[in-house]
Amino acid sequence: MLRRKKIKRKNKVYNFIIKFLTILLFLVLFFYFLIFWSVKLTYLFLSKINYFCLSKAYVKNHFVLENEDAFEFIGLKPGVNIFSIELSSLAKKLKERHPEFEDIIVRRIPPDTIMVFLKERSPIMQIKLAKFYPVDKSGFVIPYPKDSPYIGLPIIIGVEPGEIGINKISNSLRIKKAIEIINLLNEGDFSWRKRVAKINLTSLNDISIFFDNDMEVKLGAYIEKEKFEKLSKILDEIKIRSLSPSFIDLRFKDIIIGPK
Repeated sequence: MLRRKKIKRKNKVYNFIIKFLTILLFLVLFFYFLIFWSVKLTYLFLSKINYFCLSKAYVKNHFVLENEDAFEFIGLKPGVNIFSIELSSLAKKLKERHPEFEDIIVRRIPPDTIMVFLKERSPIMQIKLAKFYPVDKSGFVIPYPKDSPYIGLPIIIGVEPGEIGINKISNSLRIKKAIEIINLLNEGDFSWRKRVAKINLTSLNDISIFFDNDMEVKLGAYIEKEKFEKLSKILDEIKIRSLSPSFIDLRFKDIIIGPK
């Protein structure tokens, strides 16, 4: 008898929990759809009001485009209701049209303005072709070439014109190797990383780094974190002893340091 009462009590608790969770789920879904349709209807209502017609446009980066130039860049015309513009779709179209920017954000500013923010790609190296092209961390070749090298960016040697495309991400193995090397140089406290002037990838079996004092570091075919940890210690020792070697060879178990 006592056992039956316990079972009934458990069933009542179980049924109560099921009912409570069902009601809670219903309320959550109800409020979700209420908010969703409220926002939808509000935007629909605002998109029909002439007060919110587009009359101003700005494109901001390290430069600023206004009005006619901005409208041409964005691909919109004055008079469109700003709430009828799908911001995410517009941003996607602009990214497809201008892949040279890492990110593009579109904002509406009531009552009559659209603002576009452009985020530049940050180069980590440069490749030497007919001119010097900057390349970002994803391997994207930025279409802003210069006749002379960019200051502070290591030059990648050995990349052929047919290996890459301008204004797009490169799948070149040499570019990928260069990014791997630069990432390893940027890990930890590698104080010499800003002094890397060139990375020679002409032969992937004989990769080498050149510092701004013309010292060569021979890496060989294998790019390993341990090599850069050893290199960091050797460079610190060289600095302490005021040495000026012509090369450091990390291709073998026993490191070779060649005098000038």
